[in-house]
Amino acid sequence: MLKKTENRKAAEGTYLQGSIRSSFAALVARFGEPNCGGDGEKVQAEWILVAEDGSVATIYDWKETVSITEVTEWNVGGHDEDSAAVREVLR
Repeated sequence: MLKKTENRKAAEGTYLQGSIRSSFAALVARFGEPNCGGDGEKVQAEWILVAEDGSVATIYDWKETVSITEVTEWNVGGHDEDSAAVREVLR
């Protein structure tokens, strides 16, 4: 089970592992509001998620030009593609 964390340091060193298709509303329903509004340039919204084993996954838009509510393709980041957190998001 994934839980959202406010610990931004947990996401340091993560990188692209894959992508998912989802609406913004579906992600909010599953994980709550995003951790941040992004950096204002490349990312509008990001979730930082931690699995029971401590592994981390991030879900974020990347360089989208549409409103955040219109994004349907989301990047999934992590420290390792085989981590429990990344596997759970990608399934």
